[in-house]
Amino acid sequence: MPAWITVVLCEDDDLTSQESSMPDLAKSQTSSGLRTPYDFKRALAKKQIENLIRRRGIDPDNLLDPVGELKQAAVYLELSLIYQDMGGRGEAVALEKSQLYRDLFNDETRDLVLAYDEEADEPEPTAGLRMRSVRISRA
Repeated sequence: MPAWITVVLCEDDDLTSQESSMPDLAKSQTSSGLRTPYDFKRALAKKQIENLIRRRGIDPDNLLDPVGELKQAAVYLELSLIYQDMGGRGEAVALEKSQLYRDLFNDETRDLVLAYDEEADEPEPTAGLRMRSVRISRA
């Protein structure tokens, strides 16, 4: 299980596969300490997903396949945040796209089932890995 802090849920190529032209525009631009201007949105999306997981009583460090299970949700949320920012500058189409991707994120996470190691926080070593899945849905 990778430590949550080291997990990269999605990359620029994942955004590009969803939105073919827009995310590539920022690849040539950089901000201090960041590879691309999207890195802040990526970190914000990951934090929001982490909060969603923690509200369900799961430690993200215990997820068995966070990238496999959360990549698409991360793509939708990051694109929603990017378009929300663009929409704040008066671009109506960007606001519509932001809402579209937020709705897709909500749909993606509504019935999402995550596999995690429920014994990962136990101090004693266990003989085998016990897995548990939990449905992530909006209450």
